[in-house]
Amino acid sequence: MLAWSCTKNDYPPFLGEENVYGTITGQMGALNGMYAAMVDFDGYASQLQDLTLHSGLFFSRRDADHQTIAGLNPPSNNQTVENAWKNSFKTINRANDIIFNLNKRYDFTEEVHAETRNVLGQAYLVRAFVYFRAMQYWGELPLRSEPTTEATIHVPRTPKGEIVDLIIEDLQLANELIRGEDQAVGYPQKYAANFLLAKVYAYLASCQASNDPILEIEGYTDGSVNYWDLAFEEGQKVVGQYSLAPNFHELWGEENGNNSVESIWELQINTTSSNKHFHWLYTPQNFTVGFNQSGRIWCNPEVYDQILEQSPQDPRLSATFISTYDSFKRVDGMVIPNENPTKCYPDANKRANKNSGFTPIYKMMESNPQATAITSNKNWVIYRYADLLLMMAEIQNERGLGAEAVAYVNQVLARARQSGKTSTFPEDWQVMPQEELREKIFIQRRVELLAEGQDWFDARRRGYEVFKRNVIDLHNEFANGEQGIPSLDIIYPDDKKAMLLPIPLVEINSNHAISSANQNAGY
Repeated sequence: MLAWSCTKNDYPPFLGEENVYGTITGQMGALNGMYAAMVDFDGYASQLQDLTLHSGLFFSRRDADHQTIAGLNPPSNNQTVENAWKNSFKTINRANDIIFNLNKRYDFTEEVHAETRNVLGQAYLVRAFVYFRAMQYWGELPLRSEPTTEATIHVPRTPKGEIVDLIIEDLQLANELIRGEDQAVGYPQKYAANFLLAKVYAYLASCQASNDPILEIEGYTDGSVNYWDLAFEEGQKVVGQYSLAPNFHELWGEENGNNSVESIWELQINTTSSNKHFHWLYTPQNFTVGFNQSGRIWCNPEVYDQILEQSPQDPRLSATFISTYDSFKRVDGMVIPNENPTKCYPDANKRANKNSGFTPIYKMMESNPQATAITSNKNWVIYRYADLLLMMAEIQNERGLGAEAVAYVNQVLARARQSGKTSTFPEDWQVMPQEELREKIFIQRRVELLAEGQDWFDARRRGYEVFKRNVIDLHNEFANGEQGIPSLDIIYPDDKKAMLLPIPLVEINSNHAISSANQNAGY
């Protein structure tokens, strides 16, 4: 791990190439160093969690974030945006180092040790994943496919079509190289590459159908290719390779949730992997005796209402949210139980303050009230099988196969039903018109996947008008309604700049190939 300690530009490795890549042990160390970047504080431990505030579905209890990134108006010097950008390229550079050095050392057209092939394949998978995520956040990006050096540090923004070229090529290579069923626990199997490639094709199909100039991708959204068909072809390779966990509630604890049968790809987290872990951002401070949680990211009330309306009496609600809980308080330097439980929206009598006006997201919280630490062994799941099933439902609906689409959704609903003691809800869906099914699947993804890292992308990939209707208008109607509180509910701007994040000011100032003239529109 020392070989992969972060420097300012994250190059070169502390140990020489021979030490790192000459043995399987060294190659695995490089691989784990790449994953370590993904789970550090600027990654999924904190800053990539804060970045989800820009989805428009969540409230930040930190005033600076509430007014900016959570208000769909982050400045270009926003610390979260800057740190997430740096983490993205730190991870890409570590993947590039693996890809460059293994390809220089070995001829992969000939027989190479299976574990070496596996390490290379995972580096391709991670690079494709990070570029796919970052391209959606920022649009055109500096395209770096080799380790960064002093001579190559200044790179301009690259057209999105060229980035997609790299993503697709990387995922095809990843699928060929990564182990399948014989993969070690904790690392993704080859089917993760099929899954992500299906998601990329579904994204391209959504962009193409949106007719939104913001989502145009050179060489990909001209209507010449049916990407729904390609998405189905890749997704079908993943169907049946995983299964839904029997109980939705068990997905969110360490004992049953880590590396479950449903996990397609998850990041392995332990108490030493970062100084803070993602759950501290979601856990109310007074929920644990440690009284040291941040409790910064809670759900907006209109999103809670929408999910409740879509799926009332759904057993998933009690696993996703917590609106009444026993809490603690400080008295004379001691932490003792509160006499009365804490009530949040919608159980609170009124939306009087930050605590009562929003809803904690229970599935992302530290669930043990006796916890005294802000780290845990709870993993971050990037993708799970329920996401695939709902994606396949969307794909088949867009291909005009409504009955098959409904069958995929009903698998997810059946698991939801059996997650309750006596629940007969949510009921199975029946075949319905394509447009109606499209909208129901859109909201069902919120019901099932809220706060799991898909919210930002799902909300925007169909174009600004869909984003405006399902996020901006939904929020502002609540904020301007009877339950809206001006001191709590910021009014979202009707501004297309919210479709992207700003290029960080630090990048503009330090990358000589990018100037303020290259900034995203509106920033």
